[in-house]
Amino acid sequence: MIYVSGPMTGYEQFNYPAFERVTKELRELGLAVISPHEINPNDGSVSYEDCLRRDLLSLLLCDSMYMMLGWNASKGATLEKHIADCLGFKIEFERTK
Repeated sequence: MIYVSGPMTGYEQFNYPAFERVTKELRELGLAVISPHEINPNDGSVSYEDCLRRDLLSLLLCDSMYMMLGWNASKGATLEKHIADCLGFKIEFERTK
């Protein structure tokens, strides 16, 4: 299972449109995907910390990660990558098109 990681905080709609696009592309390749945009509401009703807790629990169900553009400027995504590195995940990075 692959976990999608990328920036959300400070983006319009928490960057959900980009997460939706990437998740769709990965699933079209036949991959099983977990994406934070499907775990957390897009209405600001859940705190950053609670969203991060949900995301980290889901991350632990995976064995690989897909890093979206801008991940390295995100506190949450850099934490997720650190955990993935420590757990030996295969990590792929989105490239500009």
